[in-house]
Amino acid sequence: MADSSTPSPSDSPAGSPQGSPQGSPQEQAPHLPVTLQLNSIDKVVEATAKSVTEDPSMRLSKERVAAARADSSGRVYRVYCDGVFDLFHLGHARMLEQAKKSLGDSAKVYLLAGVCSDEDVNRFKGKTVMDHKLRGDSVVHCKWVDEVLMDAPWVIQDDYLRKHNIDFVAHDAIPYQDNSGVANDASDVYRHVKNRGMFLETQRTEGLSTSDLIVKIIRDYDEYVVRNLDRGYTKKDLNIGQSWEVRKSIHEKAKKVKESTARTRSNMGDTRDAALNFIREFNPKYLLRKHGDKGVSGPRFYVNRLKEKLPARRNELWHHSIGLAWAMLDTSRYVFSYVNPLSYCLRKNKYH
Repeated sequence: MADSSTPSPSDSPAGSPQGSPQGSPQEQAPHLPVTLQLNSIDKVVEATAKSVTEDPSMRLSKERVAAARADSSGRVYRVYCDGVFDLFHLGHARMLEQAKKSLGDSAKVYLLAGVCSDEDVNRFKGKTVMDHKLRGDSVVHCKWVDEVLMDAPWVIQDDYLRKHNIDFVAHDAIPYQDNSGVANDASDVYRHVKNRGMFLETQRTEGLSTSDLIVKIIRDYDEYVVRNLDRGYTKKDLNIGQSWEVRKSIHEKAKKVKESTARTRSNMGDTRDAALNFIREFNPKYLLRKHGDKGVSGPRFYVNRLKEKLPARRNELWHHSIGLAWAMLDTSRYVFSYVNPLSYCLRKNKYH
């Protein structure tokens, strides 16, 4: 759509270059190379093609929304925003907030929130977590909503728009495919509303949707099961059996293998440092670098140093060596229990 604020040639004053079809040589544009002229023509053609292919229904809707925003008569517009609203979250609240504030002043909007039925959602989209009543009750407590309609249709028709005196339908502009066969255009359930110029576009909250929340729960399924078992839920409540316990046991052992391996690596580093310190305490080259020529010579110096340093260094090295051996043994035990094929086969035959 062309910008309405851009003046046309006929609107220009008579003395301006736009109003003068034939100006003086000084006023005429300089001669351009052929390549620049072709580029300019290509841009004009591209802009024209874009304006032709632009969705006329969206243009009409935007014009009507702009007129409603500029309306200062005190009229209150009835804006309808429908959805499933399962696991009501921040993304839903932001969408409803956008719809309420879409005309500049929230007092100019009476926001109707339509909640689709369980039958329609389960048939055309998929199983919900919350039932119809609970989803509706969640929307009722959103401060941006003035009224909740529990009879929301999957595809909005004229009779529903007339029944509730709806002026605009708010939703994001991404085409939402219709699986019900009711809409005239199966590629977009809101096509009819857009054609009537009643569509009010909102923006999605990226990365936050009911599907994203469900994916997070599925990804960390075992942790949430353990969480609820610790809170007093039974295996029957969570619909889990022995197969889940076997899988959980394997995951726990894998976790212990990783932790034990990390401890072994740490102990290896400590033991190495202790061994190096033990060697350095009685290495003449190291002692000369550290103390210079101050008494670092003769057997008496080394006898005294052995009496002074040997017990502490020996105990330190012994301590770290025992820790390393125990960590390696612990890691071997966890690895064996995790990858033991006989144990795995016994579990598989017993539980699957």
